Amino acid sequence: MIAIVLFGQLVAGVLLVGYASFLVIVRHGLAGVADQTERDRLESVLAAARWPAPDGGLPLSGLGRAFGAALVGLHAVRLVAGTPTSGLWVGAAVASGLVVGFWWDRDRRGRSGAAAFFVLAVVAAVALVLPRAPGGAYSVSLALHIAAALIWLGHMFFWSVFSGAALKRLGADGLKLRDLSLAGPGLGWPALAVLAITGAHLLAVRGIGAATLASPDFFAEGFGLWLDLKLLLVLAMVVYQAVFGHRSAPRAILANMTVALAVLALAVLLTGA
Repeated sequence: MIAIVLFGQLVAGVLLVGYASFLVIVRHGLAGVADQTERDRLESVLAAARWPAPDGGLPLSGLGRAFGAALVGLHAVRLVAGTPTSGLWVGAAVASGLVVGFWWDRDRRGRSGAAAFFVLAVVAAVALVLPRAPGGAYSVSLALHIAAALIWLGHMFFWSVFSGAALKRLGADGLKLRDLSLAGPGLGWPALAVLAITGAHLLAVRGIGAATLASPDFFAEGFGLWLDLKLLLVLAMVVYQAVFGHRSAPRAILANMTVALAVLALAVLLTGA
């Protein structure tokens, strides 16, 4: 039961960070539009984007609020169940911060507001997923590892499932917003670099190196099997990102999202939750 709750939290955190990273990237692109009237018009188009369809469903901001609520709500479930969490006061502070962050985003304050909300979303997701506040090199590295995973998977998930589909259904304006969001620097590769560095450190602290990972004896263990499988799936996602990127490939995208969910499930399994 707790494993399912933690998995739900990870998914909610990924989607919340994905929404926040989408805002950062698309508003970075909007800031480059010289004509103020055109920029305001595209901001209105962005605010009107809904999923699953322009004439029904939730606005993208509403999806973000739903993901934030799920993240905090599942934290409360863990508290009631008496499992290790970052605590009641941390949860209350994070929930309050998210409310303020969504209010700030609602005011549409451009790149600075989007960047502030993005940082808040990452901190909130990490704080509510970690069993306790980070302290010491290992737990700080773990927090950075989780943050990098949320950023890497978040934009990939939110773009593939929600924002990409919502913008494409808005016609020419939606395609222009899409082009603007792809024109600037992405977050995926930098996050992947942090993920690799912190992951190697976490394994090294536990005495696990490349030779250990390739050892048949290690693979025969339950923990070793799940860890090797997780790393192989992550490698498959890296290949997908390098080959497909943002190109239209519906079947490949669906397969990649399925693999991403499997990676999150294995991450929960490896914690022993």
